Amino acid sequence: MPRYVSQRKGSYDCGPIALLNVLKWSGRPFSFKHDIYRLKKYCKYIRGKGVFSHDFSEALRRYKSLSFCERANITMKQIDDHLDVNGIVVLLISWKEEGKRVGHYFIITSKIYKFYESHNFGDDSGYKANTYLPRFKVVKYLRKSLRSHNEPKGWLIRKV
Repeated sequence: MPRYVSQRKGSYDCGPIALLNVLKWSGRPFSFKHDIYRLKKYCKYIRGKGVFSHDFSEALRRYKSLSFCERANITMKQIDDHLDVNGIVVLLISWKEEGKRVGHYFIITSKIYKFYESHNFGDDSGYKANTYLPRFKVVKYLRKSLRSHNEPKGWLIRKV
């Protein structure tokens, strides 16, 4: 199993970290220390703002060993169906905080019954490289994004 990484609380580098974790999942020998600055460049990371979803898609396109489908307003059924065929999912959940839009990228690599193995998931307690999220918590974050009038977005990724 790859050794996934997480971000520091208060940083905006969840997009490049999600890309790094996807590449680790695909079997590529990437590391935070040696590759994060290059991945930030590929994602067009903006300090203090993060990564726009279209730039994340462009960064994924650089890797021909990966195939992906971007889904606006992703559903739990789409997530479950994709995990069932050994794919992974990158989720972008966004909401409003103090009048401005905030978002977070994290990946889900598998499901076991009603739990999802996720990487770089963050909440008020900080970010975790590896955690098992109960299904209701993933649903909660999808709904939070919808309530903020922001579509939850997902990338359904598989190895080619």
